[in-house]
Amino acid sequence: MSELISIDEEILRLKAVREDLKVTVKSVSENILGEASQILIGTAETKDEWGALHEQLHTYNSLMSRKSQSIYPDPNFPYFARIVLDEPHHHRDVLLGYGSLVGGQVSFPIVDWRKAPVAQVFFEKKSGEVFEQELPRRLSTGVVASRFLYGIRRGELTSVWSDKGKRLYLSDQAWKEEFISWTIPLSGGEGKAVRSIDPTQVWSDADDSETQKLLDRDQREVLNSPPDESLLVLGGAGSGKTTVALLRLAKLVKGLNGTFVPSNSMVIVPHEGLRRLCTNILWTMNIVDLAVLTYDDWITREGAKVFKDLPKRIYNSTPATVVNIKRSSRMIALLDTYIADGFRAAKKDLIQKFPEIEATVIPIDYEPHNTLLKNYDRLQIASLKASYPANRERLNRFFSFLHSELYDLAQDRISLFTDEKLLLGLVDEKTGITTHSVNQLLEYSRRQFFSHLSSIEVEKETEAHIALDGRDETEEDEEDLYKSIDVEDYVVLFHLLLKKTGQLFVPGRGSLTTSKYLVIDEAQELSESELRILGCSLEKGSSVTLSGDEGQLTTSEDAFLTWDKVLEAMGLESVKRSRLMTNYRSTKSVAHFGLHVLGPLAKELPQAVRMGLPVIVSHFEGIGPGCTILSDTLRDLVRREENSSIAVVCKDEKTAKILYQLFEDLESSRLVLDGKFTFDPGVDFTTLDEVKGLEFDYVIIPDAHSFVYRDDHFSRRALYVALTRAVHGLWIFSTAKPSPLLETWQPLGEEQAYRQMISPSLS
Repeated sequence: MSELISIDEEILRLKAVREDLKVTVKSVSENILGEASQILIGTAETKDEWGALHEQLHTYNSLMSRKSQSIYPDPNFPYFARIVLDEPHHHRDVLLGYGSLVGGQVSFPIVDWRKAPVAQVFFEKKSGEVFEQELPRRLSTGVVASRFLYGIRRGELTSVWSDKGKRLYLSDQAWKEEFISWTIPLSGGEGKAVRSIDPTQVWSDADDSETQKLLDRDQREVLNSPPDESLLVLGGAGSGKTTVALLRLAKLVKGLNGTFVPSNSMVIVPHEGLRRLCTNILWTMNIVDLAVLTYDDWITREGAKVFKDLPKRIYNSTPATVVNIKRSSRMIALLDTYIADGFRAAKKDLIQKFPEIEATVIPIDYEPHNTLLKNYDRLQIASLKASYPANRERLNRFFSFLHSELYDLAQDRISLFTDEKLLLGLVDEKTGITTHSVNQLLEYSRRQFFSHLSSIEVEKETEAHIALDGRDETEEDEEDLYKSIDVEDYVVLFHLLLKKTGQLFVPGRGSLTTSKYLVIDEAQELSESELRILGCSLEKGSSVTLSGDEGQLTTSEDAFLTWDKVLEAMGLESVKRSRLMTNYRSTKSVAHFGLHVLGPLAKELPQAVRMGLPVIVSHFEGIGPGCTILSDTLRDLVRREENSSIAVVCKDEKTAKILYQLFEDLESSRLVLDGKFTFDPGVDFTTLDEVKGLEFDYVIIPDAHSFVYRDDHFSRRALYVALTRAVHGLWIFSTAKPSPLLETWQPLGEEQAYRQMISPSLS
């Protein structure tokens, strides 16, 4: 039975609330202003003093008005929901908004949906369901009588929607009626995505005929390539790049008389979630002792082994600007200038200590095509010939010291990242490195190397950094930053060592670990400088399989150039290229939507072969209504499909944390911000960076706002990556102005009516 809704009563309710807000805000401001006036007026002794105090009062009044607006609900949108609770001896009727308005003089109380206990009942229970709630002084029990959502625009009621399905909305100055559920109809996808894998259920060998039948022609060609042949496997989302690369690895390490064995083979991926997935897949093939590492973990392990006197603690909140500069090819090129400057400084010191050799060594300049070690050798040979015989032993000691400094990378790191004159040479508008971004790097480095909290002169807007638990995150970040190291530093230092000595070896420490067979998945995410170090880890006669898709690049656009540049950076000359052209993961609807999102970036996308749910795009006026529909949809879906995997993919961690708080009561809900996916059924609240390479039965994107996904290449690829994780169903919605990438989208012809039926705007 549908809910009885009286529009007249709802209009009167809104009018009363707006009047209560007006009276309350005015009363609070006048009381405070009056108290301040009594104090200040009593201190005025002259007419001029009174005039100055009067001006201060008006300024104070203006500030109080703005402050009250942040405490109380906005009169133009005072609430978005209402819940009516029937208790044994009590009847509660509460409005939910973005602030609180309570008290004896208030006609209709409003509570903050993010803080009030009753909001928990609103999000967890539907009309007709029994609830039980712990309150400060009593246990509240009863039945949820009604729940409503409201559309309010500029202080005027535009819609009322009951969770029993009845929706009244204003159209052409007349109220109209429709019946539509609060839950988005996601269904039928249970168990279609990758699950946690039972190692006892081992796949057939990669060269087994049954396994071969599961692959298409292009995939079989990759699998059966000669073992000593390096491959570049390209293909869009869902084309099976990761699977076929791992199958080829399994075939190589299980055969060929031990040529390729797990101990000298390695898989490199960009993120922890994909590392776990690859590990699970290899386990099903009885390959349990092969290294599967994220690039960050690999370079950190190698850097800690080769270099000494570096900080042990990795800093995990490096600003994007700093990361992009350190990963850039310009940073590696700048090392030549840094080394040349060091050579010239050493030569100047040499002449000061041994004046007799000046005429001989002045013409000797740094040769950039040689290592610093060879340049020192040239200088030493010339110096010994021109020096006095009595000085030669002292001269050799001078060069022995220079040789030892070649391996003092800890000091190089400090010198390099704090040299303002040198770093300003990075500025290049074409690559987006500006003077401002270089100054950010300098300030960051100084705090990391030298400063501590009390000595940092930084203007902080404290309120912008207060965490949800009330702690100041800025202070904690400063504590973590001091005497830490960035993962990107290791890459720079390996390049510096290579330019200084010509090898990745430090006496007494060791050298870079080498591999006979290497798989690099999502290779487009690695920069040229990162790939070069991986290339240096390859043994002679090694084999490499790279897989990737430039359409899924979500790191710095300048980090990836072309696949030719990728192969060149790796030092690979003869590489066979394969392109997988069938999308086995997503439905035709999702693939069609992905094509629209990529727009001008769409090239050779794999063709989807499977039908499924239409893509659902929604818009809600405000995060409150959006969270309400999300809550009902997820709870309904989890009840119906207990084995389904669902990912709520946010662009940033803050949004994921806020949404997860609404579902902490669900046993199957998880907050995954570190890549530690279990691949078990349930709901993962996570971010875009965590889901690359993974798949889920259903994907929900809750922040498709204009300021999150803009109309630029980076946003197009980012949204494409997020949406193509969906195996069966995709729901994308906004609670602010929608992303421009959604504005011109039109679903497939047969889905038009379906889309309109299930995806109204709540406004």
